[in-house]
Parts: sequence; C-alpha cells; structure tokens
Amino acid sequence: MSRTIIKRIVRRSLKGYHSPYRDPFRYLSMRQTGRKRFIAAMRTILSGTLSGDFNPRAPHSELRLLEHLAGKALDRGLWQLAYVGRHLAGMVLAQRRPSRPNEGTLFFLGISPAFRGRSYGKILHAKGLELLAHAGCLRYLGGTDIRNKPMLQTFRANGCRAAGTWACDAQTGKRLRRARNRHFQIIHACH
Repeated sequence: MSRTIIKRIVRRSLKGYHSPYRDPFRYLSMRQTGRKRFIAAMRTILSGTLSGDFNPRAPHSELRLLEHLAGKALDRGLWQLAYVGRHLAGMVLAQRRPSRPNEGTLFFLGISPAFRGRSYGKILHAKGLELLAHAGCLRYLGGTDIRNKPMLQTFRANGCRAAGTWACDAQTGKRLRRARNRHFQIIHACH
C-alpha cells in the first residue's frame, strides 16, 4: 500500500545572499571526508527525522539516489557536515539544479538528534543558501513534507515564500500531481 507525501514548495532569491546568523559550526565537505563518513552521518541524522522522503534504514541507497539525481551538477564541496566541537550536529546538501544552473536546492538538511530543538536548522539552511549563492545560483527552490513543522518554520525564518504544493508517492517518489506554481519543475522524485 503506497503512502502519499504532500510537500510545501518554497522559493527565495539568492542575489547577494549572506547568512544573517552567527554560525557555531565547523564544516567538512564530502570532498574532504568521503562517502563512508557521509553515510554514517546520514544514518545518525535520519534517526527520528520528520522528513517523509528518506528511509532511515537505507542511508547508503538514499545517498546513491541523491548523487544520481545531481548528475553532472554534483559538487561534493557543497555537501557539508556540520560539527560543534567533535560532535556531528547536522548535514546540508546544497545542490545546483542540473537543468537550471542558476537555480539551486537543498537535497537534504538534517540535524542530529542530540542537537535538535536549538534553532540549528535555520542556521544550517542559511548556510546551504549561502553555499548556493557562492556557487552562482540566483534562485532557491525547496520543499518539505507539510507535516515537518520545524522545516516550515525554518523556511519562514530565512525569507522563503510559498510557491505551491506537490504530492508524490512515498515509496516510488513519483509525482502524483503538479505543483500549483508553473515555475517549479521536479528534478526526478520527492528528494
């Protein structure tokens, strides 16, 4: 039996964007750490996540799918792990859209269970927006499951505006109906 995920789609201009927050994190990119460390981090972060898009029991498969979706636009320098001291606090996967290089998204943003509830999500989201702006993206398009209240609050805190809703099958990732905004085109799936 399939389950439907309804996503809130948001957008934001990235022209001249810089994070407004004092950033407590030290960052390491996938280019610096390698895939194994990212898979381990994803396993930790997916534990108890409110995102309906990802399978917490299969971080290796999820990461492989995201790499596939990025295609030739994959820049492992934009996929970052965030640390407070030596402790993994979160992860942000900033990604230029393969079909629209001036537009970016965050394939994934997550906070480690021990660091949730501290407003770190908005700081990591802002870091992702800043990474996209520095990579030459002029626009951000993102989305989350409508039940993910912390991420919806993060979007608002960081100046994102609603651009529509979108439904997809949680198992297959196939779109069930178009977003209400004609400017949003999916990359491939709910991710």
